Amino acid sequence: MVKIVVKNITKKIGRKTVLDNVSFEVESGTITSIVGPAGAGKTTLLKIIAGVDYPDSGRIPDKW
Repeated sequence: MVKIVVKNITKKIGRKTVLDNVSFEVESGTITSIVGPAGAGKTTLLKIIAGVDYPDSGRIPDKW
């Protein structure tokens, strides 16, 4: 079973905290969307999940 797990992700860009203690799980076979206003951290979160960027704290447990 494949799933995505995000645990306590925090990321700051400059002085701005764009992700603050974000945690969730996405189960295999489900469709999930990430929504929010511009500057809310959606792209930053996806980059961290993809391994393109790294969180300041928290983790993405070993690959799904």
